[in-house]
Amino acid sequence: MPQRSEWSCSCRKANSCSSLSRMLMRPIILLSLVLLSQVLRTECRPAITDEAMAPQWAHPEKMEKKLHAVPASKTVKFRCQASGNPNPTLKWYKNGREFKRDHRIGGFKVRDHVWTIIMESVVPSDKGNYTCVVENQYGSINHTYQLDVLEHCPHRPFLQAGLPANRTAVVGSDVEFECKVFGDPQPHIQWLKHIEVNGSRVGSDGLPYVRVLKTSGLNTTDKEMEILQLRNVSFDDAGEYTCLAGNSIGISHHSAWLTVVEDKGHLVLISPVSTCTKVKARLLPPAALAEPELSDLSRSNQFKANA
Repeated sequence: MPQRSEWSCSCRKANSCSSLSRMLMRPIILLSLVLLSQVLRTECRPAITDEAMAPQWAHPEKMEKKLHAVPASKTVKFRCQASGNPNPTLKWYKNGREFKRDHRIGGFKVRDHVWTIIMESVVPSDKGNYTCVVENQYGSINHTYQLDVLEHCPHRPFLQAGLPANRTAVVGSDVEFECKVFGDPQPHIQWLKHIEVNGSRVGSDGLPYVRVLKTSGLNTTDKEMEILQLRNVSFDDAGEYTCLAGNSIGISHHSAWLTVVEDKGHLVLISPVSTCTKVKARLLPPAALAEPELSDLSRSNQFKANA
């Protein structure tokens, strides 16, 4: 019996110790759970920056071109990408006044997510200064683009000043003459060499004799026609060369001289004083150039073509 009593007592003591241990462990477990939940919330919460920032351009190097000249009917896009905190707002102004869609025929589009304004099929009335203003409560920045709309205006060709230029070449070398031509409608280009017929450079009517060296056609590009190449030049190649351009509005031409020398520098042709000979152009009747790819501009009343 005493042994059982001792066993009972020891059990009661053990149960009492176990209960006490559970009571003590419970707050520790709860505290651990609270701490764990706080850690998890901290790690899963998105990073929040409270640092205020005034607007600034995202890509200022892409905004350096301020003047935009485009032909009529083209689409124009102006972009003013910026950053800031809080996120800045974007407004557009034309010539100092807030730009609204009803201010333009056809309106315009604004792509806020890419900070861009889009105007389709521009017309001359769209010319002006377009200013983007980006601002938040900490600052404001602005940038102005200038738009120029070029109207379609037919005109006779015009040639870049100073081209073609006089050249001096050694016998056996290669020579290039360059001629930059602009025109609307598209010009038809020919390269001519002035020649002598029966010992004379001009006919009885005072017009020069020329030979057609190169003419634009269906299989030639504008870039190809802007260059006249002479390979392995000889003394016979020395003389005057003309770049002649014409369209249905009229014709224009510039001339230059080729001087050929021996290796020792002996001149065989003296160039004229002027660096570029210009002959006053007479306008051709429109019918004469109705089909420029078939026209022979050298047969105009300015030159006498010679095969």
